[in-house]
Amino acid sequence: MCQLWIESDETVDVIALARSHDNAALRCMAVFDAVVNNADRKIGHLLPDRDGNLFGCDHGVCFSEDYKLRTVLWQWRGRKLR
Repeated sequence: MCQLWIESDETVDVIALARSHDNAALRCMAVFDAVVNNADRKIGHLLPDRDGNLFGCDHGVCFSEDYKLRTVLWQWRGRKLR
């Protein structure tokens, strides 16, 4: 395990960001969550930086054999993620 400190952009409204339907970085994060069976994605785990990048803070609640997907990124449910 290693960690990288991300200086997040506090001016970004992460609630509005999490509800966005057209953000490519969020779509990628939703795919990641589905692949790793992330049981801990919350709005506060979205870390946009000042360069326009989006990072996710995760706490290791992934890769369970049981389906436990819990994420704030449900807006793509039932839609193609390409």
